[in-house]
Amino acid sequence: MQVPDRVIIAPDVIAQIDLAIEKTSRRRHDWFVHRLEVEIRAQRLPNNPPSNPGFLEQTFFVWWHQMANCGYFDRDAFEIVGQQEVPERVDFVIQPAFQFQTEAKAYGIGVPRLAVELDGRVAHERTRPQVITRDRRDRRLQEAGWEVKHFSYEEFIKDPMPVVQEVAWRAGTLFGPSSPFRWQLATAATIGALKTGDHA
Repeated sequence: MQVPDRVIIAPDVIAQIDLAIEKTSRRRHDWFVHRLEVEIRAQRLPNNPPSNPGFLEQTFFVWWHQMANCGYFDRDAFEIVGQQEVPERVDFVIQPAFQFQTEAKAYGIGVPRLAVELDGRVAHERTRPQVITRDRRDRRLQEAGWEVKHFSYEEFIKDPMPVVQEVAWRAGTLFGPSSPFRWQLATAATIGALKTGDHA
């Protein structure tokens, strides 16, 4: 299957993203915001967007990849995947880069689980039953071994950058070069090499 080389973002979504950008401190992030705006309009975005994304998911997706492009975090250590059933449906799963997933499977090492949820006003925060359903879903995910980063509409839209930074920081502690997960992989690889005699 041919993968598209860009993500098409609807004009009304771009307008809403522009509004969110306007609410961000330009004194702190002026250079970054300018580049983000250029990238959005040129639609030079990665080719793995979430399926059927809403405004919040598209906005998070854009901010995530552009912050990675600007060097805010190491995109080679982990990756973002949208709209997953794990077993509850979540907006995003942050997981190790494919090579580390493969190594973990080969060595029988468990992979930390990190999910991201962004609450829309209408679907999650409008009524009390919606809030109860949301909280129950979070508990089911946690019981299944998932760590859930859950953000409200207001928190994310007011300033997307700290939200993305928080998720990326946590992903780094779970999957980055100094994480226990990566140390387990390195240790398993060393032991495997010693057993086979494949070492200097």
